[in-house]
Amino acid sequence: MSSGDLDDKIVTLNPVPVFAAERTRWPGTWAQDDYPFMQFMIDQAIKTSNESLFLVTSVRNITFDGIDSPLLHVGDIEGPMGEALDDTFPFDKFGYFYDRKVSNGSLFGVDFDDQIITWNGERDLGSFFPRPCDQLTGSLGHRFPLNLVT
Repeated sequence: MSSGDLDDKIVTLNPVPVFAAERTRWPGTWAQDDYPFMQFMIDQAIKTSNESLFLVTSVRNITFDGIDSPLLHVGDIEGPMGEALDDTFPFDKFGYFYDRKVSNGSLFGVDFDDQIITWNGERDLGSFFPRPCDQLTGSLGHRFPLNLVT
């Protein structure tokens, strides 16, 4: 357990422009022959929105309340471009647990030690992911995950 407070300020990578830039890293991610065009478009969107690589925010915002970014709203335009961008930025805010319920019937199921035991109602993810990616190991982030092999 941390002795810090949810309102403590931290400096962290700004995940929104980092994720946006990552989406343009490989040709064909958006559509056939998209590479130079979408890379240029996301680059311009990042510059226009004055996003930086790092940001100062509270622990509460980056985990639960969410951080807002102009990049999250670029998909608000009409037409096919808006739809493509909206699929990339489907949230109105970014937070690691923003807009996720952690209770019965939620995306994550947890036990009394706050260890994740189900995802989307499934305990066995072997039909979705190959080993070792099919294993549910981890916590909600405020406790060290149990049973990890080092």
